[in-house]
Amino acid sequence: MIIEQGYALRPTGQKVKKVVLHNGITTTTDYLDGFQYKNTVLEFFGHAEGFVANNSNILKYVFQYKDQVGNVRVSYAANTSGVATILEENHYYPYGLKHAGYGVSASVANDGHKYRYNSREWQNELVFSPFGGVRGGFYLNGF
Repeated sequence: MIIEQGYALRPTGQKVKKVVLHNGITTTTDYLDGFQYKNTVLEFFGHAEGFVANNSNILKYVFQYKDQVGNVRVSYAANTSGVATILEENHYYPYGLKHAGYGVSASVANDGHKYRYNSREWQNELVFSPFGGVRGGFYLNGF
């Protein structure tokens, strides 16, 4: 497994582009003033209460309940009947480690939106662990 990753930043340190090469497949993520594109296709853009996700050119409003420091605790959206449905629950240990084993996980909901802890992007493409062999990532400042 070969993973190469590169970033393009503005002089202010704001991330503009991320390029990941994984097993011969290149994925490019562009960050353009709150709009995020993956391989030139709009993924989502933020609004005051959450974000708008693009799923096959169908836009879906996802609302987020955040705690006092900005961590996303609950993401919810209207289902086809118009009833609010919980998409994801997040519970954190100090410094961002997420509780596991209960609640609604992101794999079911909106894994493309990775800004959950302290409004920073989870970099799960990285294979790094100081404890050896565990797939992990780290949080990097977003937009």
